[in-house]
Amino acid sequence: MSIRLRLTLWYTGLLALALILFGGFLYFFMNYTLHSELEASLQQRAQEVLVGLTSGSARSLDVFAAPDTFVQIVQVNGNSVAFVTGQTSNLSANGVQLPVPDRFPASGRYDTEQVLGEPLRVYTRPVVNGSNQLVFLIQVGRILSPIDTTMHRLRLVLLLAGFGVLGLAALLGWTLQDRALAPIARITAAAQAIGRSGDLSQRVNHEGPDDELGHLATTFNAMLDGLEASRHLQQEAYNAQRRFVADASHELRTPLTIIRGNLNLLERSLKEAAPDVREALTDMLSETQAMSVLVSDLLTLARADAGVHLERVPTALGPVLEEAAHRTWRLAADKGVAFVPDIAAAQELRLRGSADHLLRLCSILLENAVKYTPAGGSVRLSARPDEGGVRISVTDTGVGIAPDHLPHVFERFYRGGKPQQEGSGLGLAIAHWIADEHEGRITVVSQVGQGSSFSLWLPLL
Repeated sequence: MSIRLRLTLWYTGLLALALILFGGFLYFFMNYTLHSELEASLQQRAQEVLVGLTSGSARSLDVFAAPDTFVQIVQVNGNSVAFVTGQTSNLSANGVQLPVPDRFPASGRYDTEQVLGEPLRVYTRPVVNGSNQLVFLIQVGRILSPIDTTMHRLRLVLLLAGFGVLGLAALLGWTLQDRALAPIARITAAAQAIGRSGDLSQRVNHEGPDDELGHLATTFNAMLDGLEASRHLQQEAYNAQRRFVADASHELRTPLTIIRGNLNLLERSLKEAAPDVREALTDMLSETQAMSVLVSDLLTLARADAGVHLERVPTALGPVLEEAAHRTWRLAADKGVAFVPDIAAAQELRLRGSADHLLRLCSILLENAVKYTPAGGSVRLSARPDEGGVRISVTDTGVGIAPDHLPHVFERFYRGGKPQQEGSGLGLAIAHWIADEHEGRITVVSQVGQGSSFSLWLPLL
């Protein structure tokens, strides 16, 4: 639920509560006032009747009657009613009487009765003589229908007005909140635009008052200023690091090549040297070879970070796979691993790419498969046309990859959480970059103890 809708519901709900309280108070106040005025008028009419009877000025009770007002005199004998001694003609003509209370009141009392099919409010006043003995009762009744009609109309007016005010308030509130929440909408749009483009130079243009929303926009812009400055510093540091890696890798290649050449020459010239000397030379050559590979990998990734793209030309896939398979034969044989190439279906396939880098990609996958497959296991290389491209799969029966390591295998320098493991952790990162440069995708599935399967999909020419 949006904040706009929640605010509208809150405001409308609070207004509805206020209207209910006000309407209820007004309704009960009017009902109490009208009934109080009615009872006061009945009491006054009874007093007028008493005055008229005691003075003898009223020859007929009809002078105190009205179409909605009834008067009745009840003679009392002890504790029982003797008879009705007088009625207004609107009662006698219809042959009805006002109900007399079962117990004679010591003072005036009010009752609501049904007479002639109409609800009447009846006031009964006792009249006593000089000895404080009850002599007769004066009863005055008035029809309640006008009050009921007035209250019904008031209920209708309150309901219609209440719903009308609520509807209008909800509509105006919904409309006015567009202007009130406009800064939030602009901040949201700016955040979405920054998220899509990554451009931290964008800002929120707030032209409204310096209220809470204005403070929010100002704070958001200040946060963007800090993020932009931090990103600029980070980018500068990253660029400096990248330049250092590229320069260092480039500068190290030549001396490493010279060292390897001299060590090879020294090894050939010292064939009759002592075993410990030859072992030392072998270790030096091995470490130099590993360092050369690492430097080459770092240089490749530095060029990738610098935005260097591969030069892609129409390339036959068959020779690339054959060369990768040829290189893998010796590695697999030296380790006692069965290597099964199944690349006949890819002999005639062509794609736009770099043969050297595709060969390196396949070699990385195959070398890793042989490295992590124990003696007696197998490595399989297959290639098949698939979905308008070619799918190259490298499957082994090696140690497998733990599920929590799978999402990180293509990250740089990641070696499954084992620092002592062979390799620099750059091979799969380079393979992933080469796949991206060829508009392809590379995935892996693995199960610990049963092996892994790397799948490379590349678009065909």
